[in-house]
Amino acid sequence: MLVEVFVFFVLSGVPHEPVASDKTVKDTAITLKEVVIQNRLQRYSRELSVLPIFKKDIKEYAQTQLDQLLSNQGGIVINTYGPGGVSGASIRGLGTDHTAVLWNGFNIQSPINGGVNLAILPTSFFDQVSIQYGGNGALFGSGALGGVIHLESKPDTSQGVNLSLLQTLGSFGKSFTGANIDVGFGKLTSGTRLYYTEAKNNFLFHNTSKIGKPFEHQVNANAASFGVMQNLTYKLKPNQSVAASIWYQDDFSRPQPMEQLVPLERLGEKSAQNILVSLDTSKTVPFTRVLFALGIRYVGKTTAKKLAEHFRSIEALEMATFDELCLVDEVGEIIAGSIRQFFTDQRALELIEKLKKAGLQMILPQKVDESISQKLKGYTFVISGSFQSISREDLKELIEKHGGKNLAAVSRNVSYLVAGEKIGPAKLKKATELGVTIVYEDEFFNLIK
Repeated sequence: MLVEVFVFFVLSGVPHEPVASDKTVKDTAITLKEVVIQNRLQRYSRELSVLPIFKKDIKEYAQTQLDQLLSNQGGIVINTYGPGGVSGASIRGLGTDHTAVLWNGFNIQSPINGGVNLAILPTSFFDQVSIQYGGNGALFGSGALGGVIHLESKPDTSQGVNLSLLQTLGSFGKSFTGANIDVGFGKLTSGTRLYYTEAKNNFLFHNTSKIGKPFEHQVNANAASFGVMQNLTYKLKPNQSVAASIWYQDDFSRPQPMEQLVPLERLGEKSAQNILVSLDTSKTVPFTRVLFALGIRYVGKTTAKKLAEHFRSIEALEMATFDELCLVDEVGEIIAGSIRQFFTDQRALELIEKLKKAGLQMILPQKVDESISQKLKGYTFVISGSFQSISREDLKELIEKHGGKNLAAVSRNVSYLVAGEKIGPAKLKKATELGVTIVYEDEFFNLIK
């Protein structure tokens, strides 16, 4: 909003008694500098392409999910996969993870895959929707290259009670029920949003494969979603206010039932069996690969393997402290912090629970005892540098076979620093300062003789 303020001061001589004078007093007008009142989006996006969606369009699509509003009125591509599936935005040809979604200025992107499922966001929860194109979304700390979808929830600040009820019914058991309640009294304004939607996605058909061709319901993938949002605003002064918003949502999705695969058109018994085999095979994927697939930031295949071998289960990893994580081979402070942040996110925990129920491996079975001796039992080792007669990986394995334990970083908990050629100077300095025993290749082999 651009406001121009002009103030005129008029000065003129008006004496109480007539005074003879040859001087004439003229009116004087002074133009002040332009004053610009802007919100955060306008202030930091000047000269950038920002498209606000008209409020009348938001109201028209209030009984739908946000993906439908953006698909029809937002001028962007929405990739959707039907009931229970994910809907993601694509701006400038980039993926969902490159499109930030901000609600009242807060980034609501998933920490798991960086995306937001627009199919579970009700349009009725938002009073303003704007689309910002291009990589300028980084101005908001999102780092989005495609663009940003800005969502604002602001209750009606007028006095009294405003109530609106929303209801739609569609084919195949699709329905939407919602209510918006805005209450204003004095300086306090309250806005409540409620909704429930479901898509049963079933239909009645003649089952010609049975005697009598009875009518039956075809059960397909279905979904349901419930949410409530509460907004409170307290006006401190005419131009100052304090606002608080709470949003709770619960979503349910049911995939295509496997017993329905064979009767489907163009899907024979062999194809259905191949699908079932693929699903069963996914349940045998080892915990090391499942942990990597969770997409924890900075945790690659090698680090995931180290973590799985150290903690042996997802529960133990979740309960591990920052210091305990730093003791794992090849895990430093940055990776440890990323892991702790991942397990504090409720959406990540819900995903893990779903994977458990689906039967994926969340435990690493105990390895067959391949120990040679227990000469190094109770001792911890850090390896640095390269060695002539053995590789670093084989050396670590040899330590474990003799009962020892490998650590990634030098600390007071380390018993020995095994030093090779081109040893890291930082580790050598820290080991010396902490009084850690430093042994070289020949000295190490003497320990296990």
